[in-house]
Amino acid sequence: MPRIAAYKKKYMLSDFSKWVKISMGEMGISQKTAGAWLGMSQQEFSRRLNNNLFKFSDAITLLNELGASEKEILELVKM
Repeated sequence: MPRIAAYKKKYMLSDFSKWVKISMGEMGISQKTAGAWLGMSQQEFSRRLNNNLFKFSDAITLLNELGASEKEILELVKM
């Protein structure tokens, strides 16, 4: 099913969470470590990751800590 503009925010949040999961796996980063970057517990990080509930400031921190390239950032914000 094609993506439609009305759901752009939903798609962006979902794509971001998928990217975080993949990047963490590739780098061997635990949810406990990622949660510590954001000042939260592993349980809270997991809840936000699985429900696409990251704040903008959290997303910026994760992009920096996980070493996102400019290309990856652009892919995450386009539709």
